[in-house]
Amino acid sequence: MQDMDNVSQLPPFLKELIIEGIAQNTNGSVVFETGVTEPELYGSPTEQAILSFGNKIGAHAHAHWKGSAKTILSSCERYMDGANNPRGIDDEKRKFFEGTIEEMCNNGLRCAALAYQPCELESLPTTIKEPRNLVLLAIIGIKDPCRPGTRDAIQLCNSGSVKVCMVMDYDVLTAQAIAIECGILTDASGRNIRTGAQFRELTDPQREQIAGDILVFAQSSPDDNLLLVQALKKRGHIVAATGMGIHDPKTLREAHVSLAMGVGGTAAAKENSDIIILDDNFATIVKCIIWSRSLYTNVQRSILFRLTVSVSALAICVVEVVVYDAFPLNVVQFLWLNLVIDILGALALAYRPSSGHHLMGKPPVGIRDPLITKAMWSKLIIQVIYLVLSLVLINSEKLLKLKHGHTGNAEKVMNTFVFNSFVFCLVFNEFEIRSVDQTFKQILRENMFLVTITSTIISQIIVIELAGFLSSSTRLDLKKWVTTSLLGLLSQVANRYPYPVNQYYRN
Repeated sequence: MQDMDNVSQLPPFLKELIIEGIAQNTNGSVVFETGVTEPELYGSPTEQAILSFGNKIGAHAHAHWKGSAKTILSSCERYMDGANNPRGIDDEKRKFFEGTIEEMCNNGLRCAALAYQPCELESLPTTIKEPRNLVLLAIIGIKDPCRPGTRDAIQLCNSGSVKVCMVMDYDVLTAQAIAIECGILTDASGRNIRTGAQFRELTDPQREQIAGDILVFAQSSPDDNLLLVQALKKRGHIVAATGMGIHDPKTLREAHVSLAMGVGGTAAAKENSDIIILDDNFATIVKCIIWSRSLYTNVQRSILFRLTVSVSALAICVVEVVVYDAFPLNVVQFLWLNLVIDILGALALAYRPSSGHHLMGKPPVGIRDPLITKAMWSKLIIQVIYLVLSLVLINSEKLLKLKHGHTGNAEKVMNTFVFNSFVFCLVFNEFEIRSVDQTFKQILRENMFLVTITSTIISQIIVIELAGFLSSSTRLDLKKWVTTSLLGLLSQVANRYPYPVNQYYRN
């Protein structure tokens, strides 16, 4: 057993290993107070004893630095060679390191550098300041590959008039290479690339003018990102911003829609976001766009159908009272239209599986665009006119040539016929509303829609044939059932006027 005073005789390599073991396996600390020669030891008695032993061996300190390769390299005066010897960095060697960094950046690698600075225990740096006289240890190229499906998702956005702008604090060359790999840029011309410093120096009108053309925003700070979002909003764009860092909340709050990363995002970013992406995948953001567009379109379809039911029923009643001095629909039939036909029809139109390519192929809706477009109003008016004219005309005994021995029964048959024709016109109108941007084959593959339509028809048959006493209606013969079906089918012809599909649900 050797005394602690003789530990200086230990081999140098063994000393290094002992110091590393002590440093990595203790919760204690060594503090050098100003003007005090002996350090202050903190921790349990065992830890203090081990730290004291390490101090006796002759512990030394290294201040380590890591960061952007270009920044760290500019502060390095020496580098560590293969024999663990620090050597000076001359002009030729500096050009070699700079060329290595540039080559990595051109290949889409994020470049970081590691360096250290030997320090005396008594003069350890206590604040973070600009380093000087560092020893370069390594230059590391980090590959940040695109997630599977990201390139396809970006192409889908471009087809749907959704512009993707990549914002990052990376070097311009690295950002450009990543953007080309992901499909944001098509070439390395640099036309759509701006740095945060360049954007910051512009005036507000200049920022607004070029903001919409930026596809890659490199070397940007959180304040630069905020300026970009503000410029895009002033230009009239609808801005969605993603973020994950502690400095992103300002930008997230400024955007119309904010999204935070659920895995790598900080609590600050999540708290200031509208949507949290659980898998941190850009393709999921595109799914959000698809779902929102699908929801918006389905709401429009449901509104159009419900307006058709309500306005048509009102118009038919007004015209029938004026022309024939009779009320065509009774209270129970009105309730049936509003509680069953209306609800089932709206349900059939509100549910629709999302199709990415189909929905992303349309232009986005403007923030001030009305929910009911001009084309929807046109379709509503044409459908109402058709329903009113057809049902008013079929209410004429001369047209139908009804011959019943009892006048009261003939009137009951007529009212039932009008009621049934109205329902079938509405059922076929659901197909017409759905087929604006879908083929008949696509509609037949949607089980929910077909089940709802079938339920509506079966319910109508039951009400007329089996439960007529509930709606004050009577049974109809096969000829009248066929006639009502043909009237509904003919309503499709009335709606077949030319109108661009992409403009139907957009003004």
